Amino acid sequence: SLGIRTLIESDCPSRCDLFLVGDDELCDGDCGSEEEGTDDNTLSSPPRRILNSVKLSLALTRAFHVKSYTNRKHSNNTNYDPSSLLLDDLVVTLRQAPAANGDNDVGGDDGEWSSFPDLSMISSIEDFDALILEGGHRWIILGITMDNNANKNDNLINTVFDDKVDESYATMKVDMAAAAHLITAIGKLLYHMFLLKPFPRLEEVESSTLECKEEDERGGIEEAVAAAAQPRSKRRGPSESLFQQLIESGDCPISICRLLNDSINNNNGMDSDRAHPITSLDDILLDLGFMISSPRLFLHDPERDFSQAAVHFGQRFNGRKRELSELLNITTVPHDENSGLQTIFVSGIAGSGKSHLISAVGSFVSNFGYMILTAKFDREKGHESREMVLGAIMGTLVTNLVKMRDGDDESDVDYSRRAVDAISEALDTDSLLSLIDIVPSIQQLIPEIRTAQHKETSSCHSPEPSTHWQLVFLLSELLISVLGLERKIFLVLDDLQWADKSILSLMSEVLNWTSGHLQERRRLVFVGMHRDGDEVSSDLMSFRTCFVNLEAEGRAHVTAIELSTLSLDDVVEMISSELRLPRRLVIGLADA
Repeated sequence: SLGIRTLIESDCPSRCDLFLVGDDELCDGDCGSEEEGTDDNTLSSPPRRILNSVKLSLALTRAFHVKSYTNRKHSNNTNYDPSSLLLDDLVVTLRQAPAANGDNDVGGDDGEWSSFPDLSMISSIEDFDALILEGGHRWIILGITMDNNANKNDNLINTVFDDKVDESYATMKVDMAAAAHLITAIGKLLYHMFLLKPFPRLEEVESSTLECKEEDERGGIEEAVAAAAQPRSKRRGPSESLFQQLIESGDCPISICRLLNDSINNNNGMDSDRAHPITSLDDILLDLGFMISSPRLFLHDPERDFSQAAVHFGQRFNGRKRELSELLNITTVPHDENSGLQTIFVSGIAGSGKSHLISAVGSFVSNFGYMILTAKFDREKGHESREMVLGAIMGTLVTNLVKMRDGDDESDVDYSRRAVDAISEALDTDSLLSLIDIVPSIQQLIPEIRTAQHKETSSCHSPEPSTHWQLVFLLSELLISVLGLERKIFLVLDDLQWADKSILSLMSEVLNWTSGHLQERRRLVFVGMHRDGDEVSSDLMSFRTCFVNLEAEGRAHVTAIELSTLSLDDVVEMISSELRLPRRLVIGLADA
């Protein structure tokens, strides 16, 4: 097998992408890619070597986690000294992953991976380098184990990485001193992983301390007195100033410098000078996990000044992972050809994040070819909201088609042309003229309407205002004409609690009409958002009931999501993302 030290000290980690078992990125393309709306696009991506080292560090820490847990669970009191372990004693087992656009399922049985080489069969870093040169850029970390040739106790670490650890580990009481000893040992291994050199031995530290002392003495009595007056945590000694030394070296991002300092200098909280110690392996795992899930946030350039005068929350999407996963599953996973109109109702108290959640979903699915149409009801507008909302929805639809027609993308131009043909076939000139008041941009999309409108004006004859059912017909045919093509629409109505009965009735009829068209309804996702509680009117309840009835007929599929207040984990994630700090440093603030 390939030694970890040999691997990290080569240039291979700079030229390949490493993945953990079950890593979502295996199916999604490049290493370090993140969901739209979850990260700050102004931050540069971390170097590939750094991100690969973080993933190797997580696999290494998890291997310790499993072994440490197993020993306690089975009352194995075997004594071992983790501080004696070096990177030279550890080997990593990798397996080549399918290409980003490959059809192979990752993480399955061995048969599914039979065509990919096992790195345990590779005898040297030269062999691995040759495979990378041949195009093998993606590798899965299967496990980290002891080198069979290492002169160490087998009980030290002999478990292949296993992600399924009994959750009761987190609640078990362990010896504080032993835990601190293990954390420090892992910290030193990670130091070597990131800085490409072993952590200084005790005699080297003592020698460095002596040199600093002699330098202080040469600097004169006054400087020595000033240095002695400094708090112990601020002195220039090698252990006390490790974080500052790491920052000044510029070799690692700030978050890694902090992790190395807090784990190596860890003493399980018994020293009051250590305000934020690492108290368990879980702390290390969480720190590394944050770096992997949001590398551009937590592995930012150490020279970049990311701080700002004021923290602005709400710029990124945080929390609501269960709800977000459910919504993305509805909008991105192919459905049965007989499936009904996908209808989603999101409710919650004011400020619970309904609009922010749906905005994040809309931003993401727009990358999958969805056209996003949104409208928001206004409490103060009353009956005027009908024209305003219909104009926003249909106006955006037509305006998008105009932009596609006038753009440079040939596929967009062709789509817009076919949409015009479909609309013109479904609606005659008189029908199109009736839409002008609500959708003025229809004249830009179909210029022939202007000529017809001029003739109507010259003859002193103007079309009569459309009735309720005429509007239902016109809007339904317009929507269905576009849905008849291959692209999908994500239609959102926000603050439904302020909508009056007439607009709710009109929209329910339009969507009812659409649900009767088998192919077209599969390309539409309708989202309605409203506050819950006393602000839910009987008209709104009737509106929702219409879709329940459609679901009973097999013409719709209704999903109801009720947002509660943010959980502690949601708040922690929000604060961590904004401050670029790990969970252990913000949990107290989030729980205040």
